[in-house]
Amino acid sequence: MKTEKSPSNGFYNQFVKWVAEAGLPSGLTPHGLRKAVARRLAEAGCTTHQIAAITGHGTLKEVERYTREANRANLAEDAMRKLRR
Repeated sequence: MKTEKSPSNGFYNQFVKWVAEAGLPSGLTPHGLRKAVARRLAEAGCTTHQIAAITGHGTLKEVERYTREANRANLAEDAMRKLRR
């Protein structure tokens, strides 16, 4: 019996093809892209709610886990600028 591919597997396979077509290193995944986007949004000063709206995370705890690696120095500078206003 033939099993039907789930949409997520289809997207994953297409993503792998796009990576190869772009000449990027193998091993890149949609998961890594999602984490990178979450980190970049955090570094840009987006709130966890804004990030969740873009990445589709169900909980803020998941967003916080993804954004732990955000550039803390930039975040600290932004926070201090807000205090000076």
